[in-house]
Amino acid sequence: MDLLPLLDQEATVKSPDEALSVLDLGTGAGFPGVPVKILRPDIDLYLVDALAKRLKFLDRALGAIALTQPWQCVHARAEDLGRKAPYRDQLDLVTARALANLPVLLEYALPLVKPGGVFVAMKAKYQDELSQAGQAASKLGAELEDIQSFVLPQLNATRTFLIYRKRQATPPKYPRSNAHIKKSPLH
Repeated sequence: MDLLPLLDQEATVKSPDEALSVLDLGTGAGFPGVPVKILRPDIDLYLVDALAKRLKFLDRALGAIALTQPWQCVHARAEDLGRKAPYRDQLDLVTARALANLPVLLEYALPLVKPGGVFVAMKAKYQDELSQAGQAASKLGAELEDIQSFVLPQLNATRTFLIYRKRQATPPKYPRSNAHIKKSPLH
């Protein structure tokens, strides 16, 4: 999994007794959060989804594989979570895939990332979305740091990580309501 070197890199800026906090936004079936937790059990993992039924399944599945380090399943909508003190500007690394187009995804995810942390948008096709995102990342306190593409072996399909580095706290007016985000995405 190509996300692991990025996790290792981000962990180097933490003290040895401090766990890396990773949030999988819109986790769905638990990818990439669950495989990452299995391979890096020392991370603090938050699996976030708007459907409680998915989270109940993931909680049971993680419990069944007897992980000794804790995780949290958080039932919430992304735009609501980004306004809550325990999560806002607090996480080292946030991932999301197949959740929304990039301008919308940035507004959902970046309020959760702490200054200095990273957001990884996992995309199959990103070129049109990247140009649509315009200045959204900048308005939210981040900048595009890297684009990493790779081919999934047996599918022969290209996937891309758009890696955004959070430079400063997100302005208080973000994230906006879901209706406002979708009606008028940041550009």
